[in-house]
Amino acid sequence: MTREATAPPDEKVVLMRDLIALRNRKDDLKRDTKEVDQGIRETELKILDYFEKSGISNVSIDDRTLYIHRSQWARGRKDIDPEIVIEALKSNGLGDLVKETFSVQTLSAHVRDLDKEDREMPPGLAEVIDVSEKVTVGVRRK
Repeated sequence: MTREATAPPDEKVVLMRDLIALRNRKDDLKRDTKEVDQGIRETELKILDYFEKSGISNVSIDDRTLYIHRSQWARGRKDIDPEIVIEALKSNGLGDLVKETFSVQTLSAHVRDLDKEDREMPPGLAEVIDVSEKVTVGVRRK
């Protein structure tokens, strides 16, 4: 599976061109989605400004109701050591929010390094870690 084919059969060339076309379409859709998301955000800001200046919180138009939707997200401040945040949570009765965990990305990088070096995962880890592999066809410009 490591040698490069020089002249694939016609039906395989069709498949390969299909893959290239699908990847190109996906790239176009990602770009279009970013543009649409930006347009949505700019339009939302204008509507929120209108709502605020008009003193309203919702309006019905074209069988839809537009309303102010508010969500809040909290996280530790970036300028504060996470251990200090954890201690503050615990001392304020929020210790149940603190969970010991590990980074899947960093663990995966470690496993890839082991694989590159033809090293086995230590038995204690191999018993508790699942490693999966996804093989795809890469596409790049010449």
